[in-house]
Amino acid sequence: AVISGQEDPAPTSPVVAQRELSGPFSGVTLQVLGHEQEAFLVSEQRRLRQTLSLIAGALLLLVLGSVFVLRSLLREAETARAQRNFVAAVTHELKTPLASIRLLGELLAEGGVEPEKASEFAGRVVSEADRLSGLVSTVLDLSKVQGGIDPAACEPLAVRALAEDAVERQRLAAKEAGASLTLVAGEGLPQVFGERAGLVGALANLLDNALKYGDRSEPIELEVARDRDQVRFVVRDRGPGVPLAEREQIFEAFHRVQDELTREQPGVGLGLALARSVAEAHGGSLRYLPRSGGGSEFVL
Repeated sequence: AVISGQEDPAPTSPVVAQRELSGPFSGVTLQVLGHEQEAFLVSEQRRLRQTLSLIAGALLLLVLGSVFVLRSLLREAETARAQRNFVAAVTHELKTPLASIRLLGELLAEGGVEPEKASEFAGRVVSEADRLSGLVSTVLDLSKVQGGIDPAACEPLAVRALAEDAVERQRLAAKEAGASLTLVAGEGLPQVFGERAGLVGALANLLDNALKYGDRSEPIELEVARDRDQVRFVVRDRGPGVPLAEREQIFEAFHRVQDELTREQPGVGLGLALARSVAEAHGGSLRYLPRSGGGSEFVL
């Protein structure tokens, strides 16, 4: 503030605004110097940046929260869809053999069935009961292996013998389907340390999958070879393959590719999920690859 009539001090910065006051402050002049304006602008710019940073942070948190909530909702929706598919598939798989068992049992209970027919009916009852038992066992095996394998149940296993056991388990199913199974085993195969039932079951599930969806006029091949510090089992077929969008989803429990071929085949979508769980429990992996020339390769 400069009082009129006194010598004005030399300003250190250019005067950018000046005003004379009135009333009790008459004779006093206010001046705004350049360095004060610059400091004010710098302060306001800093405050603006801080405000924008806070707004951006709040928006980022809002977006991240929205994405998290959306993903949670999508996971819940997918889980609900999988559960519905499972209930529908299991219901269908249970109803068919139960209906057959009931019908055949009623025919046998009524009597008057020829001995040859009675023997045939009894055999079909046993077959349908085995089918039910297999479904229950698969569900229990999946639950068991997802909890980890028991080290006490593991032992050194001959790789070729594992593959031979899996092929033999599916030999009758292949014959009934009019398909052929081929085993290709390399030389000098090492042993693996693991649970025999789980590994044989995983390979058998891969062969069963190939029998269901592969071209039965072409041989289904199980190749066993050493791959550095691991053993590689590859099941090959000449089927239609798996659509690109579903090549990971097929390993989810209860998931089945939605097409006419899948709907015609029995199953609840547990075989591949069980095989991958067994592989991972043994420190390995299971993946799908499209086969050159058409078809599928499942590499465990």
